[in-house]
Amino acid sequence: MLQPVALAHKSLADYTHIVGRPLVEEIRELAEPLKGTRVVQLSATAFGGGVSEILYTLIPLMRDVGLEVEWQVIYGREEFFNSTKLMHNALQGAPQDLTEEQWATWFQYNEMNARELSRGWDVCLVHDPQPAAMLSLEDATFVCKQFGIDTSRPMMCQVSRFDPWKDPLGVIDAYRIVKEERADVQLALVGSMASDDPEGWDFYNSTLAHA
Repeated sequence: MLQPVALAHKSLADYTHIVGRPLVEEIRELAEPLKGTRVVQLSATAFGGGVSEILYTLIPLMRDVGLEVEWQVIYGREEFFNSTKLMHNALQGAPQDLTEEQWATWFQYNEMNARELSRGWDVCLVHDPQPAAMLSLEDATFVCKQFGIDTSRPMMCQVSRFDPWKDPLGVIDAYRIVKEERADVQLALVGSMASDDPEGWDFYNSTLAHA
């Protein structure tokens, strides 16, 4: 049911005249411990949009440094993509929500596609909300629980470094607004400290104070 996408060959050497040999050699060195890692990239379509544009180039380059990478497109009919279009619009601010039937359709197609993921991948990268429910993997639940996240409850999440331009304080404010109507919602601010950001810890502490 999942459809593999055929890709042309590309090599990092093609970019040497743009980025320079030292950077190409550094990328190959960094990739050395990952050689043989089996990666599957999942998306809703192979044409149109940023994900497709990136993967057509990125995956051949990942293969060139020794990873075993495939790109697979999920199966869905009109009822599925009608539901996920509403989801896209809502995530970007439209005052819409899916009906119970549309949520059920989304889960149903994800379950069908997830059954096809049976080849023992080491890493699965999921692009876009259409196939997001496929990773209702036990490992993910275990990791979430280590940080006090209840995977049975709704959650808001921002993944970013801690700086004013990512506005974690605004995310906390938005969470409080949502919590007035959904008392069971959780908020996860996920990030790490960047070595080139001396203000990171200060803003992290300001975020904790605001929370």
